[in-house]
Amino acid sequence: MNALGKKKPADAWHQVNDEHRPPRRVRGLWRRYDVLYANLYANDGKQYFYPLHGATTVPEAISKRQALKVIQRAGHLAPPRQIAADEAETLRIKLQETETEEESLPAFTLAEAVDGYRKDRDALRSKDPDTCAREDSGLLMWCEKFGDLLFEEITEGTLLDFATWRMERVDAINEERSANAAKGEAVRKPAHLSGRTLDLNVMALEHVRDWAKLKGHLPKNAPDWVWKDLATTPSKDELLAPEQIDELCNAGLLDPEDLELIDKRYRHLRVAQAASGQSFHDYLRLLQHAGGREQETTMQCWSYVTWSRAAKHDGDGGRKFKKGDHIPGNLLFPGENAKAGGGEPADDRRVGLHADLEAHLKAMYERRDPSTDWMFPARSGEGHTLRYNKQLDRVKKELREKYCGDHPGTEKQSFWFDRITFQWFRHYFISHCVMAGIDYKTIAYWVSHRDGGVLIGKLYGHLDTTHSEEMTDKLSAHLESRR
Repeated sequence: MNALGKKKPADAWHQVNDEHRPPRRVRGLWRRYDVLYANLYANDGKQYFYPLHGATTVPEAISKRQALKVIQRAGHLAPPRQIAADEAETLRIKLQETETEEESLPAFTLAEAVDGYRKDRDALRSKDPDTCAREDSGLLMWCEKFGDLLFEEITEGTLLDFATWRMERVDAINEERSANAAKGEAVRKPAHLSGRTLDLNVMALEHVRDWAKLKGHLPKNAPDWVWKDLATTPSKDELLAPEQIDELCNAGLLDPEDLELIDKRYRHLRVAQAASGQSFHDYLRLLQHAGGREQETTMQCWSYVTWSRAAKHDGDGGRKFKKGDHIPGNLLFPGENAKAGGGEPADDRRVGLHADLEAHLKAMYERRDPSTDWMFPARSGEGHTLRYNKQLDRVKKELREKYCGDHPGTEKQSFWFDRITFQWFRHYFISHCVMAGIDYKTIAYWVSHRDGGVLIGKLYGHLDTTHSEEMTDKLSAHLESRR
């Protein structure tokens, strides 16, 4: 039936629908005189209708069209009218061989592929639970939008449609929240969808595609999708000046007058240290002096510290130390507390106790809570403090109020501390290690980089202009000595 309600003649080309309810059009398939055809490009660059002889159902037609596509990708698909009798026989044989190879490729929807992939992945335990949870959050979105779509029909256009749908969905959520806020309901933070999240969603579907090829649900030579990453390149961390770190660390501490209100006998207790900001201050300083990651540093214990000491006798400490020599201590970072590259556990490492690190640890040890081995015990209950994000946000807010109060008219201005993250302290440690002349391999070991120092050599050690000037003077002195 056409738009006017008139029945199409028998020699007209009719679109083909699948067997779902409600039915959907199968792109590339047509019907004429009860014969199914595949609409494909031949090797001369033109489109033709190829009869799918022997195909009486839509799944059979899809299978034969897939076989033609394999021949098409190999560049052997000639126009139908130019195929001579012997060429037709060759094509028939190729079709038969290809169909034999692809006979295990029934119609396979995206939802079925996702379900099969997840079952195999979980059964093999090939990925850690956090990675699986991130993948599943995206895959469930794919199933919600395109679950009934045949997997072989997914194209780059499908990926773009998915990204657009997700963005429109976030916009709708924010409009609803704004409307609710206008009605006096509780104000909720705006929903946000980053380009990185969409990239991860597409990556998860690519994992399903690879699985489908491996299981024989897709041809092994099925083309990959072309996806341009939407994530923006993060800005480089700035190298903080020592005065800036001092200001940030001290901003979380109580004023001396307020600190006096806490009995000195109880200042070491975890509740008192949390209330006074001492715990947060110590945490930032440890990041600065040891270069640890955000989470693994909160999990540090006093039993991981090996203090520096003097050799009691020649050969003490397993090294060629003489009696009375200084044996440097170290701070252990267990690999199970961190991940380094590909989500795999990091290697155990020991950071040497340089003067600043050892002095800081000793000061912390003097005011530690003796009832626990954790350096940063939880304020209440067992375990360690999980994170210090709220404390960092509060310090940023207090610094902004102070700066804006001292400099009226700067309320909308961005200050250096607005961009601070815990990663900046790790960056500070690595940069100063490089500028101190420590070899890249040693620094890579201290901060658990698995590339042996390649990344450090590429990204670090160039942010301090004073260091560059010192190196210039060193080069000048060297050239002068050669004259």
